[in-house]
Amino acid sequence: EPLSRMRLERLRAVQARNMNADERLTALVAAYLGPPLELSQSGDPGWKSFFSLIGQVTCTGFAAREISELFNGPARELMSALHQLYPSEAPAKVQAATMLMVGPYIMVISEPGRIETFPERAFSSGDLPLLGPLMKDFIVGGIRGLLGAPGGGHARARNGKGTVGHSGNGRSR
Repeated sequence: EPLSRMRLERLRAVQARNMNADERLTALVAAYLGPPLELSQSGDPGWKSFFSLIGQVTCTGFAAREISELFNGPARELMSALHQLYPSEAPAKVQAATMLMVGPYIMVISEPGRIETFPERAFSSGDLPLLGPLMKDFIVGGIRGLLGAPGGGHARARNGKGTVGHSGNGRSR
């Protein structure tokens, strides 16, 4: 599958490069998100349809097991690379960081037309040259917010178990 192959090649290339941890985080996100953006912008209507289908499947869970075969390899590679950047983080937090990047990614790559419902909109769903870089910055910021600076301090206070504490009402302690 071309998308998985492109992602795996780029993720492995990032891992092989010598760079600081902050640059590595940004490069990993770009390696994972760049291929679908490029394929969607290639002009091939098949890719546009594929990403629309992936958006529907992701949001509904329909055929998730079948579709997961296309995406789990690169996702595991990304989680492994994030775990190397954040070795003291619990696997659940690294997995959550990876899973939470799917929402913004799907909103951009599936081009759902949601922004077109606003009369005052400043862009369209298909404006991937604008949205792609913004999405990458948003996701890198979200990972930093959840896991902290790569190899450094943590963004939020921790409870005694090494996880972010919650009071049961969704707010951090």
